[in-house]
This record gives sequence, C-alpha cells and structure tokens, in this order.
Amino acid sequence: LGKTHAGIVKSSYLVITIHLKNNLVYQLISGFLPSLLLSVLSCVSLFFPVTDFNERIMGSLTSLLVLATIVATASSVNVQTQYLKFIDIWYILMTVYCFLIVVVNAFINSLILVQRDSVIPIETIKAAMKKAE
Repeated sequence: LGKTHAGIVKSSYLVITIHLKNNLVYQLISGFLPSLLLSVLSCVSLFFPVTDFNERIMGSLTSLLVLATIVATASSVNVQTQYLKFIDIWYILMTVYCFLIVVVNAFINSLILVQRDSVIPIETIKAAMKKAE
C-alpha cells in the first residue's frame, strides 16, 4: 500500500475468477437413472399375476433394498449440506414410492387371503344340505 500526495491510500487488488462446473451427465447416469429404473421395476411387480405373491413381493422388496444401497452410497459420495438438494428429495420420493408398492403388494395378498377364507366350498354346502334333509 502506498500513499498518494493527497493522503488517500492507494491500494492494489487481485481478482480471481473460479469457474465451477457440475457434471450433469454424471449425475443423471449415476443417480437419477438407476433409481428411476428400480422404481419402474418395482412398479412392474404390480402386473405379475395376483396369485404369485412371492414373485410380486420379492421383486418389489429387492428393488427397495437396492435403492436403499444406492441412496446410502450416494449420501456418502455427495457433498454434505445443511439444506436438502434435489437429489436428496428425489431419493426420498423414490424410496417412499418403492415402499408403498411393497405395502400395496402385501395389502392385495391379504385381500386375496381373506376372500379365499370367506368362500365356502360348494361341497361343504351340499353336505350340509344333505344332513339337513
């Protein structure tokens, strides 16, 4: 710093410009695309035959488990911030979506079991009618 003749301080400064770039393709391929595919696979389990509960529940549970692994890996790799990023909200929504599909599969199976238990076989009805006569 130097002084000019009028007593005004003359200063020098340096301007540094840093260009930050986010690799969008990497985020799409490593984050959004796998979770979207797993959510679609989980949804496809709803189109399996209703009587194949094991296949339906295993497909949706496997998708949920793999999605949870992807979320855990991504949370350790991504930058930690005080606020929610879009990728965090995306992962929360996809996890809730896959969980709801598991719940729907279990609910459909319970409805089938209740319906199956409430139906009386025709042979039982015929035998009861013969005893009544």
